[in-house]
Amino acid sequence: MKTEKRKRVGAKRTPNEILQDMMKLGELYEACMANSGRLLEAAKVLGKNGYYAQAFFLALTAWEEIGKAQVVADYSEDCVSREEFDKAFREHSLKHAYLSRKVELTTSGNTVTDATITYDVKRGKELAKWREHALYVSLGQDFDSFSPDAQISDKQCQNIIFEVEGYTQYLRHMEYITERIGIKSLTK
Repeated sequence: MKTEKRKRVGAKRTPNEILQDMMKLGELYEACMANSGRLLEAAKVLGKNGYYAQAFFLALTAWEEIGKAQVVADYSEDCVSREEFDKAFREHSLKHAYLSRKVELTTSGNTVTDATITYDVKRGKELAKWREHALYVSLGQDFDSFSPDAQISDKQCQNIIFEVEGYTQYLRHMEYITERIGIKSLTK
C-alpha cells in the first residue's frame, strides 16, 4: 500500500534503512501530534474568549499538524515518497489533503492485486484557504474588506475544534488497538 508518487520512485527503502529511521520518525510523529494538541488547547481558550477567527486558525493549524504526522507515520512504513514527506513540512494543502486520504483497491476477480493511497490536493487547497481567511483581512471588489471576524462564526469555530478533537481521539484509539501509526493503524 503506497501512494502513486511512492510507487513511481520504485526502489524500496531497505528494511535496515526503515529500522534505522523508525525511532527518529516515531519521535517526529509524536512531536507533531503533541504540537497539534497544544494548538487545539490554545484554540479552545481563544474560542471561549470570543476570538473565533483566531481560534479557527489555530484549530485548522492543529489539523495540519495531524496531517503532517500522518505523512511522517506513512513515510516510516515506506508508504509515501521522500518528496511527499518533505512537502508535508512546507505545503499546507498537502497536509489537509492527506487527512482525507483513501485506499483504492485494484482487484482481479475476488483477489486484491494492488492498494494505492490517494488524496486530493485540490480539496486540500480549499481547506488551506479557510485557514487564511481566519487570519488575514481579505480584499473584495471595490476595495471592500472582509475581516476574519466577519468570515468565521462562533459555530464554525466550535465545529472545527470538535472535529479536530474527535479525529485525534479516533487516531489515538486506532493506534492503541492496532499498535501501529498512520494508514496501517487504520487498515489493519
